[in-house]
Amino acid sequence: MLLLDCNDASMRLWRDDSDTFLMGIAWLNEGRYQFGHTAWQQARRAPREINNRYWHRLSTQPLSPALGPARHTADLVHAHLEALLGDASGEIILAIPGAMEPAQLSLLLGIIETLPVTPSGVVHRSALVGASVAEACAHVELHLHQASITPINMAHGMATTGETQLLPGFGLLGLIDDLAEIIGQQFVSQTRFDPQRRADTEQTLYEQIPTLLQALATQSEVSCSVEGHTARISADALRTVGQRLSAALAPLIPADTSCIALDSLLSSLPGLSLSSKQDQP
Repeated sequence: MLLLDCNDASMRLWRDDSDTFLMGIAWLNEGRYQFGHTAWQQARRAPREINNRYWHRLSTQPLSPALGPARHTADLVHAHLEALLGDASGEIILAIPGAMEPAQLSLLLGIIETLPVTPSGVVHRSALVGASVAEACAHVELHLHQASITPINMAHGMATTGETQLLPGFGLLGLIDDLAEIIGQQFVSQTRFDPQRRADTEQTLYEQIPTLLQALATQSEVSCSVEGHTARISADALRTVGQRLSAALAPLIPADTSCIALDSLLSSLPGLSLSSKQDQP
């Protein structure tokens, strides 16, 4: 049995005990599409050859701006799923985020039916999280272009979800932009070198941010090097990014929430402070 995680920031295919990660970013390279980390590595160097909104805007409306032979975002999703599935076949369960609209889910199921897999079920992604936590909670989910909160109730061992609320502009890519801006300022103040002045050095900086955040989860300060220049980056310097997200999330969390389940992408963000946090894999 296959399981497809349809969150564009953490797009994965689970097969037996292994998983394939290919986030929702497409790069047109010499007439061919490449996805995931390979595309991410070109995001600052070749922005006109990149599309990172095709899952967020899944539809059959004409693609604008154009990117290769794809007629619309549905074509890019089809190509992405082909790359993600590889030689996989058989029955597949879709884990769908609450942010996905019903019309988008219907279109996605139609796309799946053209591939060598058979959809055998659709489950709310947050319900899977609730079943894992095994108690009522609020699931805070990070997508590429937005965050979302879904309340989860537990009854008789079953997880049910409430209405998903969206926070546009607080997605993974926006958070990384904010972090890169602060880190760039640290480089300028410490070394007079601005890594954001050129696309190649900016890309180098962006690619280091996930590793920096992981290191800052256990250290108060770490080194970051770009093109021979090194700056010391502290968790305190980046804290305002998490604080802004916390302030935006807080009003959307039900007052009686005793447990908050965070997607793993958020677990190492400095300054993020929500009560009763539990990190999810």
